[in-house]
Amino acid sequence: MSVPQRIAKWIAPERNPQNTVYGTIAAGLLLAAEDPSAETYTRVVTATVIAVASYWLAHGYAHWVGQRFGPNAGSGRAAGGLAGALLAEWPLAEGASIPLAALVVAWAAGATLTIAVQVAVWTAAAAVIVFEVVGGLRRRLPAGQLLANAAIGLALASALLSVKLVLN
Repeated sequence: MSVPQRIAKWIAPERNPQNTVYGTIAAGLLLAAEDPSAETYTRVVTATVIAVASYWLAHGYAHWVGQRFGPNAGSGRAAGGLAGALLAEWPLAEGASIPLAALVVAWAAGATLTIAVQVAVWTAAAAVIVFEVVGGLRRRLPAGQLLANAAIGLALASALLSVKLVLN
């Protein structure tokens, strides 16, 4: 799969899109809560990766536990069930990679950590709006409903940006 195709799958996720969106927002919020003046690039990237991995593992584990309490609870496929649950929850990590990639690209471009964190948070906010618009386009919504979807994305993006504003 080419890089543009991979990016398109992140922007318009087909498998577990709710976790892709959740991962984007979670990583954006984590980065919004960072104090770049007291950190280094390495620590911010490492902490974000660890936190996202923890979210992913927690979601996978919760998914697996939920399966074991469900109607097929007696299947006895504990290890395969966990691996399958982790795979099902992987879109969370894919979504989190959007703001994380923006952070790393800004780092590679020589931006200060403060600017890079802002770029990453704004990227997460923009991605939320894009998810709404792409989702609406995919459903072929009329212009008014598409605008309403974009407004919902804008509201959530504003909440994400508000965290950064309050903590600065």
